[in-house]
Amino acid sequence: MKALIEAKKVYKFPYMTLGQVKKQYDAKHLPAPTKIFGTVDKPANDFFQKAMKNKDSAIYKAVSAGRRTHTAIETGVAKTDIAKWALDEFNNNLLPKIDEVWGMESGVYHPSGYVGKFDAVGVLEGKTCLWDYKKVNKRKTKSQMKKYFMQSIAYTDAHDWMFNTVIDQVSILQIYGKTKEEMGSEITTLNSEDLALARNSFKDYLRRYKEINEEFQRMEQ
Repeated sequence: MKALIEAKKVYKFPYMTLGQVKKQYDAKHLPAPTKIFGTVDKPANDFFQKAMKNKDSAIYKAVSAGRRTHTAIETGVAKTDIAKWALDEFNNNLLPKIDEVWGMESGVYHPSGYVGKFDAVGVLEGKTCLWDYKKVNKRKTKSQMKKYFMQSIAYTDAHDWMFNTVIDQVSILQIYGKTKEEMGSEITTLNSEDLALARNSFKDYLRRYKEINEEFQRMEQ
């Protein structure tokens, strides 16, 4: 089954894989936002990494379900019941709000010192948008998605720099629920104040990451 989202694709820019971006910009040494967050918030990251080694942990199961949902949206193939329910929710209630998809799972680079791979960019509900898909067990509020927004605004700024765009908005498309009956979805879009806060917060994380990295390099000398 071909992913229904394929019908929304519109060629706009010469997107590359993350590997190709790193090679073109000589950026193999640069971190992605997740590494920046993990380095700055080391205790929380250590807990997460430990939980991911335990396949019976709630964190491992939630992350695995999220990855399977991403794959289902991109390919149209759902290999588990939860992924199928999530895909149905996406096709019925989120996909109709997507007008155009310019690129998916593509790499970006920003000269301030980071790289990454965004989920999708295009036109959402009539406005240019970079968005992130999230599959979660329980619906998340805006205040619970701060790092999602920081990551997405970082990718938006990188996209704007690489392709000379001015993306209007950043959104999180979340699908939540653990059973067919619980499954639901919601689009959370940042307003201008939220965007400014997310951008400044990410810049602060990047600054702190660089300080930690420089200190580590001094210790190794």
